[in-house]
Amino acid sequence: MALEPRADLAEILQWRPYPIGDPVPWWLFNEVDKATLVELAQISLARQVEELAVQTKALNAAIEVIGRAR
Repeated sequence: MALEPRADLAEILQWRPYPIGDPVPWWLFNEVDKATLVELAQISLARQVEELAVQTKALNAAIEVIGRAR
């Protein structure tokens, strides 16, 4: 017995690259000195690197599963 594909599968699998926003509010950048701004930028970039690493791992796992489904 074959399973029927879900009608909402496209929505479930939709690519959402940035579901988590940067925790530093944009207006704060006008209020801090350059050293603090550089530190906040480094934290933000490190967060992006970690998030993209997790997404890459998930993508590779999905590619592997899709490859086995053929």
